[in-house]
Amino acid sequence: MQRIIRRTLIALLSILCLLILGIWGLGPYVANDALTKYFAEHNADFSAESLSINPFTSEINGRGVKVTTPRGLELKFEALQVSAQLTPLFENTVVVDKIALDGLQLNIAQEQEGWRVAGVLFPTGNEEPPAPAQEPAGEDWTISLPSIQLRNCNLNISRLPPAGAADQAPLQDEIRLFSLNLKNIKGKGAEWNGFADVMTQVNGADIVLATEFRVGPDKFVQWLDISSLKARMQQFAHYLPADLRDSNASLDLNAEIVVDWRNGALTLTTTTKKLDISQVDVKLKDITIESDITSIDLSPLQISIAPEGEPEVAFNGKIHSGKTRVNDSAGRYILAGWDKLDLTPVSFSMDEALNVKVDQISSQNLVLSRSALDNEELPPLLQAGTLFVSNVEASDKRAFIEMVELSDIRSNVHLNKERNLITLAPLSASAPAEEEASQTPQTDAQATTEAPPASDAPESSPFNLVINQISVKGDSLLSFTDEGVKPPFQQDIRINSLVAESLTTENPEQAFHITMEAQTDQYSKIQSDTRIWPFASKLSLDTRTTIAEINLPPVSPYLSDALGYDINNGQFDMNLAMTIDEGRISGDTKIMLRGMDLGADKNPDASSIQQGGAIPLNVALGMLKDGNGNVELAMPLSGDVDSPSFGWSGFVALIAQKAIFEAASGYLIKTFVPYANVVTVVKFAGEQALKVRIEPLPYQAGQSDVGPEQQAFVNEFRQLLLDKEEMQVKTCAIASPAELSYPSDTKALTVEQLKTLKQLAEERGQKFKAKVLEGGKIASSRILLCNPEVEKDSGGKGRIEFEI
Repeated sequence: MQRIIRRTLIALLSILCLLILGIWGLGPYVANDALTKYFAEHNADFSAESLSINPFTSEINGRGVKVTTPRGLELKFEALQVSAQLTPLFENTVVVDKIALDGLQLNIAQEQEGWRVAGVLFPTGNEEPPAPAQEPAGEDWTISLPSIQLRNCNLNISRLPPAGAADQAPLQDEIRLFSLNLKNIKGKGAEWNGFADVMTQVNGADIVLATEFRVGPDKFVQWLDISSLKARMQQFAHYLPADLRDSNASLDLNAEIVVDWRNGALTLTTTTKKLDISQVDVKLKDITIESDITSIDLSPLQISIAPEGEPEVAFNGKIHSGKTRVNDSAGRYILAGWDKLDLTPVSFSMDEALNVKVDQISSQNLVLSRSALDNEELPPLLQAGTLFVSNVEASDKRAFIEMVELSDIRSNVHLNKERNLITLAPLSASAPAEEEASQTPQTDAQATTEAPPASDAPESSPFNLVINQISVKGDSLLSFTDEGVKPPFQQDIRINSLVAESLTTENPEQAFHITMEAQTDQYSKIQSDTRIWPFASKLSLDTRTTIAEINLPPVSPYLSDALGYDINNGQFDMNLAMTIDEGRISGDTKIMLRGMDLGADKNPDASSIQQGGAIPLNVALGMLKDGNGNVELAMPLSGDVDSPSFGWSGFVALIAQKAIFEAASGYLIKTFVPYANVVTVVKFAGEQALKVRIEPLPYQAGQSDVGPEQQAFVNEFRQLLLDKEEMQVKTCAIASPAELSYPSDTKALTVEQLKTLKQLAEERGQKFKAKVLEGGKIASSRILLCNPEVEKDSGGKGRIEFEI
């Protein structure tokens, strides 16, 4: 009996050994034959350099495997190694110690019938698979994969274009796996966990990351550490909307991401160590955005999505943007731009309501609206050297700003002949058409069917804006140009300081307080202290404004038609104290017209005015002037803003008080003898008085500075003004074409030549005035500068003429 048992065991062992040896020896041939036949059924050729199955070590090895079709190479790998353990199978456990794949090349293509993987078509359809046969429930198997390694793998994925773009080429993606390591993958039933690290390239975008995950029946948790992600938009252009496919930007990301899904609720938490968006060139419908660099630091970003309800988003961080421009789609206009923009720190949350908080916003070289005309770039509507905004809080109902500070601003308001603001860049050429379409009147039927009843319309709460303070500092300039008048008007206003406080829509009774100091040239002054209630039902304000030494000739184009005369010379002072209480005006203003002279009568039928008994304006002005040629008026203000009233009683008093001129020639000559080198007293024909005349001061050709040859004149002229404290003098600088060898006929001068001569004359007047005022003992208002002139006489010379 024992012999029989022994022989039986030996026989069984022999059969088992032969079976194992058969598998070892014949397995590769059987596997190769089976795979060849399988791929042949799909019109593909299978080949392998070597295949081996080792039952002793539980290993499967393959080398040089290729699958080709008439389309080309579909599958290839250099080496495959799979090793497993057999004994755990008896304990419902599958342990695959190692899966190593090297040099994989795999084509995956979507076709109308389904997906083709490695040359084999896997059809897709809507038919439901047959229900699996019920099997008796048993214990779940445990699966353990300690190590899965993929090296140098390349996956080419081709997808069909969207249904609406059948003529578009298939969408191509290439995934290159330099290394993929899956470690300690374990699972039993619905419970799985594991770890992986990946170094890959997707469409040329480099990605290095590590991840750990845990999966349960009602949960999924994944930790993702992105060490490096460098990508460009063009690498994924086929996933973008059609309007963005010509855009580009580079992304450099280093972040940690946690995905937590439990019972249908998803929470995404991201902490960015680095998020740089550079070389931005985004083309939208109406605008393009260009930026050298944008850095975003979010610590952390959290997104929560409940099974039912709106997403909740919250993050803290800071944002930096450098060298950024927002242009129109044609590239002719700059809508906005900056060299540097920082938001630090930023707090954002969106759940039931939106809440945004930014402690500081700062920018450098901010530009708003830079336009172009006939391929000529215009200056920007607004340019600020620096912008600083503090304590910004915004929600869906209210925005609050503690302070806005602008410095070194340049604002250019340029009106063309049609009085259109050409320095305001249009946002879109299609905007007017869209606006017109939006204003197309509705028919009665449309109004009946589309407009909801007024009672059903939801009442929306107003959005309120509160700005505590706005200030302008530094070297700030407003340039105003108006081509709608003749000659075109151009004026620069230098803003020395401007502070606006308490702008709010929450309280209509809160006054908006504005204080400003400005000037139009070196000697003018504009001061204003104004309170206005902009959101009151009727206009209300209280202002105290002082204007001093404003030259009148530049504003002549606005007044000449109304006055009937051009203004040749003069300065304007005003002291205004006015209150408007719910539309009712009260106050008074004092006006000083210093040295104002009118030009020729623009009315071709001036004689009819005199025949009708009216006094011409130039005659009335002469009657109002005092001994220094000034007109001082005091006018009460009253009435309603729609029909204001100005008191003119001061005019009559001035005329009554005007002194009769006495020609005290002897006294006059005696008085001005000490200044004979500067002043002469001459008798004018047809007049009953002697007049004091200051001799013209000649200049060398092209000279604008006060040189040694003019210094003696300047010294005596200064002494004259110091001794005669009430005297004021008009100073008119003149340039001659002969100075710069220009044509003697001024009509032949080009625009640039005429501009150069006027600039030379203006510099002479300004520098002469500055030289006389050195020392600060003479008021600048006593020297009145005329408009610069160009000599029409071919033999004329550059000079400054004076009039007392």
